[in-house]
Amino acid sequence: EPVSGPDVPTVRPAQYLYEVENTGTVPLRDVSPTDDRCAPLVLEDGDSNGDAVLDPEEVWVYTCETTLSRSQGTPPPTGAESALVTNTATVTGVPFLPESPGVTGPTQTATDTAQVLVIQPGIAITKPASPSAVRVGSSVTYTFAVTNTGGVGLDVIGPSDDKCAALI
Repeated sequence: EPVSGPDVPTVRPAQYLYEVENTGTVPLRDVSPTDDRCAPLVLEDGDSNGDAVLDPEEVWVYTCETTLSRSQGTPPPTGAESALVTNTATVTGVPFLPESPGVTGPTQTATDTAQVLVIQPGIAITKPASPSAVRVGSSVTYTFAVTNTGGVGLDVIGPSDDKCAALI
């Protein structure tokens, strides 16, 4: 079981950045970005004139954070392997003519995907003694076996033992 300090993993949320750009020639209103794995999307920057209209060539920047799990991978992992989680962002907007606000065009839609590798680190150690019973003052040999039980490479630091000198 992990104890406090470096043995306790920290869970860091996935942080997504969305840039919504009007690549057309007329403004868009009712701009609505969504993400199938993350909500809410927060508008951070871009509506420079504050009119809630995505003007041509204007770029609005949204952010979102969420904690992902390996079970969201496609396909979900069956063991301790890492998982690739794909999410899809979709944005819609309605084109209109400012001089004729009641005249609108068909809703415009764009999508994009992102993938995040959700890793599953894991490590195990065994320490059998040979022989398993000794008399006082007799020697015993310990054999350490370190195994990577997760789905990602590890840099092993150690091992160390509180009863034995340097391990080789």
